[in-house]
Amino acid sequence: MLIGKNIGAMITFGVIVLVWWGMTAGPNHDSLVSPTPTLVAKAALAYAGDWEFYQLLGWTVLKIVVAFVVCVLVGVSIGIVVGQVSLLNELLELPLDLFRSIPATALYPMFLVFGISEWVCVWLTMLVGVLVLVSYTIKAVSSCSAMRLQAGRAEHLKGSAIFFRVVFPECLPGIVNGARICLSLVIVLIVVFEMFGANGHGIGTALHESRGLSQREKMVALTIAVGFVGIVLNGAFTWVCDRLVFWGGR
Repeated sequence: MLIGKNIGAMITFGVIVLVWWGMTAGPNHDSLVSPTPTLVAKAALAYAGDWEFYQLLGWTVLKIVVAFVVCVLVGVSIGIVVGQVSLLNELLELPLDLFRSIPATALYPMFLVFGISEWVCVWLTMLVGVLVLVSYTIKAVSSCSAMRLQAGRAEHLKGSAIFFRVVFPECLPGIVNGARICLSLVIVLIVVFEMFGANGHGIGTALHESRGLSQREKMVALTIAVGFVGIVLNGAFTWVCDRLVFWGGR
């Protein structure tokens, strides 16, 4: 099954490259508008041998990991508390929906009062990610099976015991699904905010500079690099969760 999926992915990737090649192979094609696969491959090879590229990549990955870990710790903690207290759930439902509906990029000018820096972007990303995880965690905790709660009480479980043995194991798959969405959102926001011209380092900053210099082949190569970062981080997170939360979906 895994080999079949890999072959299918390679075929799809090959078709995309062939279509790309065909669209840029004409004699009147302007590579400044849309670079050819050959130019992008040369740019990618140049980055592969450039130590500065790995430093930029490392900074971006560091900011993504820090923001995601904080989102999980804060968002899940708040969501668990709110999800178990019906009054808090009712009071915070509308404000959470309101703030979660505001585009993250629309909040960026508000953070400029704290100075333009890469860590301001991280804080803004954390804010958005926390709101997403709080919502998913509340929904997961609130939808806990009443029958399982009754079974736990029948076994004389109370307080923290019923939470850790009944509520938390049941709501964990839902929390993990929210964390997966949060991770993808964090990756996108970190790179986008880096492109806003924050004074710092990262792949988004390099993308912004390449755009300013009209280096389209570097822009495409860096965009592909961001895609691989997302694949690796999402794949690693999914691999860990599938083994730790193996009862999900049952």
